Amino acid sequence: MENCSMEYRKARLEDDISAIAKYIYLTDPYIYPTICKSPQEKEWVELIRQCYQQDDNLFSWHNIYVALMDGEIVGICCIIPCGIRLKFNEDLELNECSLHMTKAVEGYFTPLLEESADLSGYNVVNLCIDKNLRRRGIGRALLQYCLDDCEHKLVY
Repeated sequence: MENCSMEYRKARLEDDISAIAKYIYLTDPYIYPTICKSPQEKEWVELIRQCYQQDDNLFSWHNIYVALMDGEIVGICCIIPCGIRLKFNEDLELNECSLHMTKAVEGYFTPLLEESADLSGYNVVNLCIDKNLRRRGIGRALLQYCLDDCEHKLVY
């Protein structure tokens, strides 16, 4: 890692959506495998692409931060303001994958976000670093970048 170039920043529309989809999938070994079998599955990547392009979606590019090593995404952090109202299944192509994801959002994420609706701060929803790069401080640095970007407002 000594000779590697690390960068932490907010996601951009032109970022590699398959890498972002992969790391979102890997953040939860219980929920996402019930939605699809693999983080490279075509329907999963397309679902995340559609979510990523919406402004008020849980997985909107506005809510995602990335860790890059030599220009390649090696991790993500999804952080959203408390009290945000999610628009999940509107404007999405409905298929088996998006229907399962809608149930996950309604059953898991929405109640968590509703609990913090009256709070001021941010919710860390997902954080994942490539498993071969863990325990090197990348996740800590990415989370610190998020905190700095959120001006150190409370994070839950």
